[in-house]
Amino acid sequence: MDTARQTDLRLRHWLNSDQAKRERLCMAILQLDRNYSDVQPRLPEGGPDGGHDIECYRGPDLCFGAVGFVNNASDTPKEKRQIIRKFEDDLDAALRRNQDLKAFVFFTNVNLTPGEIEKLQKKAHVKGVSLVDIYRRERIRMALDSPEGLGFRYSFLEMPLSEAEQASFFSRFGKDLERLLTGGIERIEKKLDLLEFSRWQAGRIRSINLHVKFKELEKFPKSEPEHFRVCLELQSVAHEKRSMILGGQADYQRSAENAWHFGIKTFFFRQRFGKIEGSWIPSGPRVSGKYVGELDFGVIWRPTSEILAAEFDNLDLNFHFTENLLDRIARVKFNIDSYVFLDRAIRLDITDQVGPSLGWPDVLTKEQAAIEWRYCDLGSIVFDRLPKIKDDRDY
Repeated sequence: MDTARQTDLRLRHWLNSDQAKRERLCMAILQLDRNYSDVQPRLPEGGPDGGHDIECYRGPDLCFGAVGFVNNASDTPKEKRQIIRKFEDDLDAALRRNQDLKAFVFFTNVNLTPGEIEKLQKKAHVKGVSLVDIYRRERIRMALDSPEGLGFRYSFLEMPLSEAEQASFFSRFGKDLERLLTGGIERIEKKLDLLEFSRWQAGRIRSINLHVKFKELEKFPKSEPEHFRVCLELQSVAHEKRSMILGGQADYQRSAENAWHFGIKTFFFRQRFGKIEGSWIPSGPRVSGKYVGELDFGVIWRPTSEILAAEFDNLDLNFHFTENLLDRIARVKFNIDSYVFLDRAIRLDITDQVGPSLGWPDVLTKEQAAIEWRYCDLGSIVFDRLPKIKDDRDY
């Protein structure tokens, strides 16, 4: 059986005695018609509906709608007389409710002829209703078999889509569905991320990392070591003693061939605890390479530290580094656990000659101290917005 005939047969009998579903089907079809807007139901489950099943607007005009279905429709003269009486009764009831009504729409699963429809329209015009729209069964079928109506056909008449209809449907709405699904998934993911971030804020941190990327690769080993210092000072307001500092300096290793291999050592200091001199972190085994493109200063606690994530909220990010790195640093990144709170390029024209206020954990030689500090204000950590989630491929 072809699809059009199957749709026609289901409109005849599928919704027998189910007035609520009939009305909802007709409302759905009306929503596909761009001539109508603000389509609202009256009382599809039954009750006094004021003589009309649907209320909407046809252009600027208020429009009432009614539904006249029969069980097992076969288009007999008796059924047509029944529907004509139903139309007249519903139109009169609508006019009693609003005597200035100008638009009326009527749905039926009986296939009225064009001549019968014209007679009904003339009767309404005589009563002052200038726009009368009648959806007979064939017109309802055409709406349901269109790409826009296939979803409603499946929902109300339980007719599956053929392969051709599926192709037509996704050709028409595929991109819209993709945007809808993607947008919905993104909204769900964002809510989950916000919940996870809120939970994280209430706990203790596991790791912090300062990542300094060079503009170009540095070749090693070298004939002479070069001293440098780098740190990110997380500064609280005055006298609060919530400030912290993460960073390190050069820690070269001399080979038997008298070459200097690259190395760094890291420290992490909290203003409220201990002395800065005791904040160096034991270094792991060294790995010698020919090229270096970045510096990594980090701390990992297993399983967790005693530091609450909330301690970092509203700390200013002050980046300090020695002057010999000024034209070599490209970007600075800082993350706490899996959240990235800083990812910025360094501009040469926004730096000052200022050292960290918390001091330095090592005694510098005269030559090392002669290499002056540079400073760059990189904003602050703010917990009232979701930070970027770390992607390990970026590091």
